[in-house]
Amino acid sequence: MKKHLLTILLALSAPALLAAPYQPVNVRSLVSEQGASHTVNMPALQRAMDNLAQHAGDYPVRFDNDADRRRAIADLKPLGYLLDSMVQNSTPRAGAAATPEYLSSLHMRARLNWMAHNLDQAGAAAKADADYAKLLALAPARSKPAVQDEFGNFLASSSRMDRAVPMLRAAYRGGRKESGLGLSMALLAQGKRSEALPLLREYVRNFPQNQRAKELLEAVEAGRVETRRAPLAH
Repeated sequence: MKKHLLTILLALSAPALLAAPYQPVNVRSLVSEQGASHTVNMPALQRAMDNLAQHAGDYPVRFDNDADRRRAIADLKPLGYLLDSMVQNSTPRAGAAATPEYLSSLHMRARLNWMAHNLDQAGAAAKADADYAKLLALAPARSKPAVQDEFGNFLASSSRMDRAVPMLRAAYRGGRKESGLGLSMALLAQGKRSEALPLLREYVRNFPQNQRAKELLEAVEAGRVETRRAPLAH
């Protein structure tokens, strides 16, 4: 997949975020061994995922230096291997309902593949697509809007607005008001300001604590927003 960076150029006052040093994954901490049995250390795995997300959860990624970025890329392999094993070991038999363990493992792997895509790993976007699609098909009805929201934001982050907008709209109509922000930004990226503006206003009313959303709304209302696609250098 050819990757593009979608930028929304705003006159915002927020300072640039500085990345903290990246903490490499302690692979030994991820699995506990007791004799011949192996147990995944879920708190350690979640900490590793959270740590990676601080740096690669959004695009562009945020690292102090290229060495940290390379360490994060190297950590994708053991994390991916572990999550592949968790998905495989919890996959329901034909005709059986998906277990919470399977859905959780699938969800974590989808997020890992999203971060791998942000780190320019070939094929990661397609893997994330497959995991999110499967998760959406299997998730309980009450959980679907949250999955649609996350899947839609992934599609938007990879500049696939034609798919992102319907997914985010479904999440919004399913009662997830938080999706109004992602939906409005995806619509802005399509040049649909008149459709995006009411959604953005409603989001700010519902979530007044989000200062960045307020600044975005002010910029849109003042005509200070420009969207641009630029090919990314690898």
